[in-house]
Amino acid sequence: MDEAEVLAFGGRHTAAGQDHRHGALDAPLDITIGPYETYNDELFGYKAGFEAYITIRDEEETNKLKTVAAHLQEVENSLPIDAKYRNPKLGASAPI
Repeated sequence: MDEAEVLAFGGRHTAAGQDHRHGALDAPLDITIGPYETYNDELFGYKAGFEAYITIRDEEETNKLKTVAAHLQEVENSLPIDAKYRNPKLGASAPI
């Protein structure tokens, strides 16, 4: 399903549309309503499973995660696997 079809179907599950779920918006409340899985239906076109949830951020726990996130690249660099399988640029984009 391409972006136009997703938007027409009522969802915003695109790379840009997912930024809100990974900390791009700094809000204490996150409300998500929409399709989370879509399937091709031979009879009518598309079917989807829908979800709705409200997330309230716990500031104390969020600060703990920020501490962990600050060291993710160190952890990645220390993994006991061949360097070609490691991500050299985790940065702040890695969602926790």
